[in-house]
Amino acid sequence: MKGDEHIYNIPLRKAYLYKRTKRAIRAVKLLQDFVLRHAKTDKVIISMALNELIWSRSIQKPPRLVRVRVVKKDGTAYAYLPDEKTEEKKAEKPKEEKKAEEKEVKKPAQEKEEKKSESKEVKKEEKSAGKKPEEKKEKPEEPEEKKQKSEEKKEEKVKTK
Repeated sequence: MKGDEHIYNIPLRKAYLYKRTKRAIRAVKLLQDFVLRHAKTDKVIISMALNELIWSRSIQKPPRLVRVRVVKKDGTAYAYLPDEKTEEKKAEKPKEEKKAEEKEVKKPAQEKEEKKSESKEVKKEEKSAGKKPEEKKEKPEEPEEKKQKSEEKKEEKVKTK
């Protein structure tokens, strides 16, 4: 173990003093307070695996005792499970690869914008040439057909009576 790394057994039994719907939340808070007190730092970051362990039995039944590995880096304490591996940030991709990926993503959006601009240009040309823009074909008047059908139904009802 390094000088800035310690393993603690953290009691979370006090979480059971609170109502059922707040226990896991309180257990996380107790864990943070314990690590702050013992690591003597201003900030605590809890790993996803440790958080999942606390929440694994739902909000009502957090574990009563948790074994935690605490690592101090740059004034921040990181809390992990004892067997959990700490992953360092992966190196970023070169800028050229990022730009190529962005271009591929932007293509569909650019195509839509180009189509919109082309349609606007065509409309402007038609207006300037004195042509009327193409009118949409109208559907046959449906309300009259509906009225006729409703009248026929009424007549049928009257006849059946």
